[in-house]
Amino acid sequence: GVEKVVREDGSVELEEGTGYNKLSTILKRQFQKMDTTTTSTHTTELTTHLGIDPKVQMDVAEVYDFMINTLKSDPSLSSTLSSCTFVITDYIRSLTTTSSRTSDSNHNYITIQPSSSGLKRGIEEYQKAEVLKYPNQWRDTTGTLTDASKGESIKTWPLKLAVFRVNRFAMDNYGAVAKDEMEFSIPRFLDCGLGGWRLRSVVVHMG
Repeated sequence: GVEKVVREDGSVELEEGTGYNKLSTILKRQFQKMDTTTTSTHTTELTTHLGIDPKVQMDVAEVYDFMINTLKSDPSLSSTLSSCTFVITDYIRSLTTTSSRTSDSNHNYITIQPSSSGLKRGIEEYQKAEVLKYPNQWRDTTGTLTDASKGESIKTWPLKLAVFRVNRFAMDNYGAVAKDEMEFSIPRFLDCGLGGWRLRSVVVHMG
């Protein structure tokens, strides 16, 4: 059907499209705005269409998950959107025996901590293993306590779009949540050893 659309500048247009076709049109317009400006852009049209209450605070990652999962429910788009997904391996491996446990899961984005060395270093730190030693050893598949390495690694990178969320909140030495104000550099081109990635956009959280 035909729908009346009120733009951010107050202009009114008639536009065709409902459901997923309508959402696709809104997304294209949103990314066109992001590609043609160096300032922040509003997402009012998109959040209104998705039924997100702008008065309720949502983490930008939650909005992204909500949007991607909504689009994936459309069979005609699911194959395309699967190329925007990380496959992450969650593992724990004994350092003294051959015991290990691994599982793979799909992620629309990965969360990294800010690093003074920039995005690439943040990705490396994300994949850095934690070593479990006494008294925090792992009980392996035989029931034996053993030293182990535990962590997550990127098994498969997305084919088209890789999204990273920078988590600026962490526990301080006193157990309180603190915000990390460290300056964080994001390159226009990221070489991760599996091909290059060109920066498309940066979403800055108002908080």
